[in-house]
Amino acid sequence: VDIPRHLWERWLKKEGRDPQLAHDPRFIVAHIYTPRVSDVATNPNIPTEAALREEISRRFTENGLEVLSLRKGQVLSGRIPKESENEPLFWQAGLLVKEGLIPRKVAFDAKVSMETDGRIHIGSLSGDVAVYKVKGTSFVLAEYFLDFQDPQMKSRAVLGHSRYSTNTLSVTERVQPFSILGHNGEINTIDKLRRESAMLGIPPVKGGSDSQDLDRTIEGLMVQFGFSLMEAMEIVFPPITHIISALDPKMRQMYFLYRRFLGPL
Repeated sequence: VDIPRHLWERWLKKEGRDPQLAHDPRFIVAHIYTPRVSDVATNPNIPTEAALREEISRRFTENGLEVLSLRKGQVLSGRIPKESENEPLFWQAGLLVKEGLIPRKVAFDAKVSMETDGRIHIGSLSGDVAVYKVKGTSFVLAEYFLDFQDPQMKSRAVLGHSRYSTNTLSVTERVQPFSILGHNGEINTIDKLRRESAMLGIPPVKGGSDSQDLDRTIEGLMVQFGFSLMEAMEIVFPPITHIISALDPKMRQMYFLYRRFLGPL
């Protein structure tokens, strides 16, 4: 969905911030999922909520983002009783990119940096859209997140995806859609995709699925190399050789050039 800016106006005001920052071009929103812990003694490897809050704020600051608001998102936990033990904590952060930095690149770099240890999952980190995800049906999604029950929740368009990623266990981190894609297709050369993505300086998602790594690769091509979404899609999903051979010579050269460093998937 579009970033619910009217909701963020209200939330920023509660924090003593200027509500109009929700409309600033440097304003971006993060939806974050972290492990839930009820008993630190039995889960020594999972930090407390206070420690998680501090770590999330610190990591954003280290990546050139001012934390305007960091809140626990409102959810109806009892709506998914089967997942209560594994239900993650849902955080929402309103952030401001420092002057002189490129918001999209700052957001991408921050996401890659914060997901390195697999403990923090960034559902979305964007100045345009927000991703809500849950293990359950689309009906559960609408009831689980209380934002959707707020009359000020508005979006020009809504894109949904009702399947998990393939080739992995069904966990919240693998629920689709991701930052760019909602993708069902099997990627036959998963290892090749990950190796070539890493060669381009685009690190794969720790423990990610094939679809999740594809999402990371496409976003990396857009952010780090300046390709548009359609250009990035053409690079990772090029036409078959027979079709390329029939193209205009300049187009043919372009496709063959890109296939040298990122071959067919």
